[in-house]
Amino acid sequence: MIKGYFKFIVLPEEVRKQHKIRSLSRMDCIAYTDTGLQELNGLTNFVNKKQQLAFYRTPAREFVKANSSRIAQWALTGNALNFSSLFMLAQFPQFAWGCPNSKVKLKGGEENPMAAFKSDGYLFLINSDFSEIEVLILPNCAHIIELLFQQLLDGNFDEQIELMRRQAKPFFNYSSANSKQYSLIDFVN
Repeated sequence: MIKGYFKFIVLPEEVRKQHKIRSLSRMDCIAYTDTGLQELNGLTNFVNKKQQLAFYRTPAREFVKANSSRIAQWALTGNALNFSSLFMLAQFPQFAWGCPNSKVKLKGGEENPMAAFKSDGYLFLINSDFSEIEVLILPNCAHIIELLFQQLLDGNFDEQIELMRRQAKPFFNYSSANSKQYSLIDFVN
């Protein structure tokens, strides 16, 4: 069911400086497992010219309309696009669900590249200080994503998530010839 796993972190200061990353709200993808995603299901829209996949944690209250039973306090954005708002229950702030923006046109009138993936659903695992987030992509599951969120809370995806974590490979090499060589282990607490 889960076809993609992506781990994003706020990079250590030394690595941010080395790669000229100034924003503290930026989260870079350090690892991923792709089990058959089409064009990474829209994530290619968030890859920069250096081939880094990154999101920005953006307060969602400005543009998310939600009812009181769910809270969208944050969104993951980049390249003037909203990947997804993160909807969570107050009693489980370490988990969230979301979906891509399904509108065909963006506010400026241009085509929305995420509309092609409007049927996808996302589950998110978030650490306590929001410096790490794991994104799980479930193609064609937008219509049942809240049900799948409940299954995530019940631990029904634990084994699949652990397997994807073990199979994860780096998305971008943050090492350089002039500095320390980094591996995934360096980024994991």
